[in-house]
Amino acid sequence: MAPEPLNVAGYRALARRKLPRGIFEYVDRGTEDEVSLDDNRRAFEALKFVPSVLRDVTDVSFDVELFGRRQALPLAIAPTAVAGLVAYDGETRVARAAARAGIPFCVSTQSITAMEEIASGSGARLWFQLYVFRDRSMCRRSLAVKN
Repeated sequence: MAPEPLNVAGYRALARRKLPRGIFEYVDRGTEDEVSLDDNRRAFEALKFVPSVLRDVTDVSFDVELFGRRQALPLAIAPTAVAGLVAYDGETRVARAAARAGIPFCVSTQSITAMEEIASGSGARLWFQLYVFRDRSMCRRSLAVKN
């Protein structure tokens, strides 16, 4: 059995081996000329952990108020289009992980699972990524609330 990946490069190599080529290439790419990939890599490389020793950490909390609600971390899971192609029930599984972490999950406009299904199967606080189309009626249909 192969060892668990230890970093982003290890997870990327695992995904390349496990996923069909077209799906891997879809999730592995960046926007436009893939400039965002280089920008993101440089931004993460610029982050440095500064160790602190002999500090009282009994009451450390990362919770924040975001949009008028308290949450466990200053994070949200970004829209992950077609996560259901990467893993069975992928969007709902990611939303469940977000709920366990106490953070929101942003449902992609291109999700292959209906938002209502993600909501009922995850217990997560959901956000929605809306692509604003020229045909605004498509946007209105995306935002229609069912009772």
